[in-house]
Amino acid sequence: MAPAGLAVARVGAAALVAVGAHGLGLADEGGARCWSGAFSAELCCDLQSGPRGDEACWNGEFSFEVCCPRLSARPPSTPQGKGQQQQAAGAAAARRDPSEGWNWERSVPTWAQQAVRLLGEWAVPPMPVIAEFFTREMPELLALASAALRTMKLPTTYAGFLLLSQSEALDLAPPLCALLVAGFLPLALLSGERRPRKDVPEPSESYWLTRLCLLRGLGLCYLCGFLTSAFQHRALWGSKGLEPLNPSFPSGRPTPAFDLLVPALPTVPFDCLLEGISWVGVLLSVLLLWSRFSSCVVPALLWVLYLSIVNLQAPFTYAYGWEWLTCEAGFLAIFLCPLPFGVRFPASSPPPRLVLWLFRWLAFRLLLGAGLSKVGRNSSSCWRELTCTTTHYFTQPIPNPVSWFAHHAPVWVHHVEVAFTFVEQLVLPFLMLIPLKWCRRCAGLAEMLFQLMVVATGNYAWINFIGMVPCISMLDDAVLAWFLPRSVAEAARTAAEAAALHGAGVIRRVLVKLLRLLHGTLCVGLVLFMAYKSKDPIKEMFSAAPWINSYDPWFLMNSQGVFGFINKHRVNLVLEYTHGSKPRDAGTEWKALDFRCLPGATDRLPCLLSPYHSRLDWETWIQTTASMEHLFETRAPPQEYFNRFPNFLHQLVLRILHGDEDAVSLMGVPRSDVYAGGAPPTAIKARFYSYTFTDADEMWQTGHWWKREPLDAVGGIVFEAQQQPMKKSQIRKTPFGRTMALLVGVLGTVLSGAALCGCSPLVGEKSSLLSMASAASALLFFAAAFSSALLADYPKLYNSAVLGTLGRGFGVPRLPSTAWELLRGLITAGAAIAALHVAAATAAVAASEGGTKAARTWAAVRGQALLVAGPALLWWCITM
Repeated sequence: MAPAGLAVARVGAAALVAVGAHGLGLADEGGARCWSGAFSAELCCDLQSGPRGDEACWNGEFSFEVCCPRLSARPPSTPQGKGQQQQAAGAAAARRDPSEGWNWERSVPTWAQQAVRLLGEWAVPPMPVIAEFFTREMPELLALASAALRTMKLPTTYAGFLLLSQSEALDLAPPLCALLVAGFLPLALLSGERRPRKDVPEPSESYWLTRLCLLRGLGLCYLCGFLTSAFQHRALWGSKGLEPLNPSFPSGRPTPAFDLLVPALPTVPFDCLLEGISWVGVLLSVLLLWSRFSSCVVPALLWVLYLSIVNLQAPFTYAYGWEWLTCEAGFLAIFLCPLPFGVRFPASSPPPRLVLWLFRWLAFRLLLGAGLSKVGRNSSSCWRELTCTTTHYFTQPIPNPVSWFAHHAPVWVHHVEVAFTFVEQLVLPFLMLIPLKWCRRCAGLAEMLFQLMVVATGNYAWINFIGMVPCISMLDDAVLAWFLPRSVAEAARTAAEAAALHGAGVIRRVLVKLLRLLHGTLCVGLVLFMAYKSKDPIKEMFSAAPWINSYDPWFLMNSQGVFGFINKHRVNLVLEYTHGSKPRDAGTEWKALDFRCLPGATDRLPCLLSPYHSRLDWETWIQTTASMEHLFETRAPPQEYFNRFPNFLHQLVLRILHGDEDAVSLMGVPRSDVYAGGAPPTAIKARFYSYTFTDADEMWQTGHWWKREPLDAVGGIVFEAQQQPMKKSQIRKTPFGRTMALLVGVLGTVLSGAALCGCSPLVGEKSSLLSMASAASALLFFAAAFSSALLADYPKLYNSAVLGTLGRGFGVPRLPSTAWELLRGLITAGAAIAALHVAAATAAVAASEGGTKAARTWAAVRGQALLVAGPALLWWCITM
């Protein structure tokens, strides 16, 4: 091995030992500095605009006051609100001399400036950054590794190992595993088996199916994220939501989609833009999940759109690790795809192994961070006692039916569960880095099996699914061929053979090799950039209480930690509603106003929701179960619970009392029941209960999953609409079935577009002109139906964009006065066009020859399936 290779191996081994040394509880003594990465005193100590690096400037507990003592002694400028800052910026612009010329820092959005600097650091890293990394960051990691080895309390005899307590064994597991990998890695690199190079690698050496499964898995996670946004975000933090966001652009953080669309479409409401971006994300997610074509354009657009939504820093959305992890994995997926457009297995662009190793590094950091957060300083003691799952299944955010059975498992089973959790999160991640196939495969399969077990016992959004995605990179084509259809495996094998370019012309060889060289150069730069960004997550692992953290507004590298604290009791909020005229009378009949998946009625079956997510339920669990347990343990008076009643729940209750249809769509009770006869409830009552699962006997006798005890002897508090009146302009009235009509429109657009391109089973290989015309008609129909359903809630936009443009601008007569009426008209027109296409297809069957009549009929009519089903589905949506 070359001296450079030995140096890289030593540095990698030291980094592994440094990561594992957290198990010894080492503090970062003597190595901390104020400035993080490329930041400096000139960037961070600026009293006029504040520390421009924000929290990224400071490492650990350092701050502006600590690192800038001489400057901080001066009187700081008065803090300004957002409106004052905008006024000051406008005044400064008015005073600016026009002769100064164009200044890119003033004219270009902040996120674009950050992107340019980020690209500069990636493509041509400044020499001071490189020098600092090798002269300061790397020696610091080596020093930490050396200190860990000196202080590690490693037993020298077998009897000493047997005397270790559970807590000591947990502290010793990470450094021992790191030592194993660090010691084995150089030996494997030096004495590894030399295999003859083959033009066509064996399935165990190729990763065509790996790339396919990675992209499909990421497409599923994106689909869940964008569907959650499309169905819930407007109701949660839209202009008429529970906690209105009311953002201004540019916001200072990377929100490229909004920064481009808001100035270009000034008359379009923010809610409409948010919905439009979410539904475009759904469309692109379906393409990534299902399309037979492959290109880096689709994951790049998905990353930009999702990053724009997350960086709005909206409540219910921003502060969750799976959102950041989706952005991080989505960024890596851009480089996993081929640069041009191509088929599912493009022979010109084999899967880049460097990017696969970055996915493995992501899996390592994710799982090890989750394990370290469970043994950190702020974690629950039940983790070290191996008893957390005795209460976790009924106190977790959103239990499912299997949770009841898992809760009633024997105590020794719970001990085994927690022990296996530590093996999975503190031991197996290190096996991922050992360069042996069986180690890598076993670690990947074991991690995915564990994630599936977690999915089976609770609803955790798509966090377990996005956790499985990087673990797919551990598996090669030989393993994945067992789980995929034979035709897909054969197609991957054919692509591997075609990638050798046997029989290709000279020009094709040159072009393909240049393309591969460009892609490989980008991947090398990506690896170097991500290696530099990894220093912050590694330092987080050394902290006394590792937790989730983000180190840049692009979420390119994050630290992870999950469920370090486990509740022992479940304090649950229960809502009830009534239509009675005298809600405060003793004989008033109250009905359950259950959340979508939180426990409510004791006989209600726990729901199966994952990988979809209910943000209102999760946030309610955080504000009640996770935050009020101490009130239950100290036997606090009932009023203390209501004093902590969250504001967003208060807004939810008020909006439902005033007939807001977005708000009631977040609940688990049908809108037709809550708004019986079109009238909202006269009152809503809120109560707090202590919930736990019933035992087996009670479950068998009563059929109830839960049992509960009231925590408020006064019977809760009652909300009435007249207590806090709301204007009609503050209430959202939306047509019934609009959301489903939007979903049908998007899915129909994807399917009909695929049929038009000839990559759908609805159109055969010998597609006729009639089938192509039907696909084109279906595409136009679904796109128009989606636009009409989207504009149904924005009458001003419909009047200006449709009635104004088409009616007055182009002279189109007799347009419907509302978008909902336009949708009804489109359904009627679509049904008529579908009938004509079916009639034409029947006539074509009668005139054709060859094959049986049934086969000819199916071949001719199946191309009309989308056009026939579209009007029927949309009619069901608007009348259900």
